[in-house]
Amino acid sequence: MKHTRAAVFLLCVIAGCSDAGGPFQSPRIDPGIGIDGVRIGYPRDKVRAILGTPDGGGLWDGLWGGGVVDRWRTGPHAGLDVYYRDYFQGNTPYLGPADYIGVGPPFAGTTREGIGPGSRWESVLLAYPAPLHAAIDSAGSGSIVVCGSGRYTFYQFIDSAVWSVGTGYFDPPPPGALPYSCR
Repeated sequence: MKHTRAAVFLLCVIAGCSDAGGPFQSPRIDPGIGIDGVRIGYPRDKVRAILGTPDGGGLWDGLWGGGVVDRWRTGPHAGLDVYYRDYFQGNTPYLGPADYIGVGPPFAGTTREGIGPGSRWESVLLAYPAPLHAAIDSAGSGSIVVCGSGRYTFYQFIDSAVWSVGTGYFDPPPPGALPYSCR
């Protein structure tokens, strides 16, 4: 028994085992699914149960609706935003589930492929060689859009480095604006 425990301990040290569990294990960004254990479609109370109370937030508005955003600016989720869309049932408004999840600096998590804030344009194209959309200007600003699990994942660039990563349904472009669909 003593040798078995020692072998398991040694194996965990070599393999990098952790008893931390929960949503903080790499990869923290799961394109088309969620970030830090929060998934598109989770209700606000479940998101807060996973991430804790946000540091701030507010309202957002877009072409196809608006809603509420929760923002984490400190702690283990610093740089993470979760957007919820407002809906109406008759004349009664209600807050829908998580519709879009995004991260930017100082968020340090990555995808399985190692892509996250700070990754270079070339690295994102190597990880996702067939994006639905890719455009960058001479100053290094642009975006790459990939599709997975029926949802968009957006990589926004400044100076040819990823500034933000987001996944969800958040404000699709107007019809004909971009030649892609995630359906």
